[in-house]
Amino acid sequence: MKYFCKYLPIKGEIKEGDKILNPYNEIQTCISLEKGIGINEICWIKVKETTTLQQILNSQKVKFYLCSRDIQVGDIVSIPSMIGSFQIHEEGKEPIENSVITLKYAIKANAYKVIGEISKDAIWVTEGDEFEEENLQLVIWDKSETYADEFSLNEVNRFLDHTKEIRIRCSNCKTFH
Repeated sequence: MKYFCKYLPIKGEIKEGDKILNPYNEIQTCISLEKGIGINEICWIKVKETTTLQQILNSQKVKFYLCSRDIQVGDIVSIPSMIGSFQIHEEGKEPIENSVITLKYAIKANAYKVIGEISKDAIWVTEGDEFEEENLQLVIWDKSETYADEFSLNEVNRFLDHTKEIRIRCSNCKTFH
């Protein structure tokens, strides 16, 4: 089964070093923030030393995630053309709320589930890259985030409520980063 990498919007204030999605649908890194002067005091983001400032209002904070299209009843999924997440329920069963969809509809709508955040050390990985399971490693952190255990990706459902990171095997050095 193939897994793919995708930047997804997250909530939170944009800070220096964060990845952002600009109004032109490009992923950039925020290198500095500057407050405007005047009545509106608009915040601006500088993404490169050579570019002009962008309004923070038109940019969205994003993180890099590993995703899968291998979806099943009970999974929480996202759909590219829709906002929010949805739970997949059984065919023929009446949905309890608006955030519930059938597996048939989810597959037709190209739904995917988010597995976990990709390690910041996997710097060669780009959006849309695909990986087989043997090239992925699940890292689960303890509550204090000082110690981590490594697991195969097929154990991800055991750790839904834990802080997790996905490491990817580098094709050059064969090490998980």
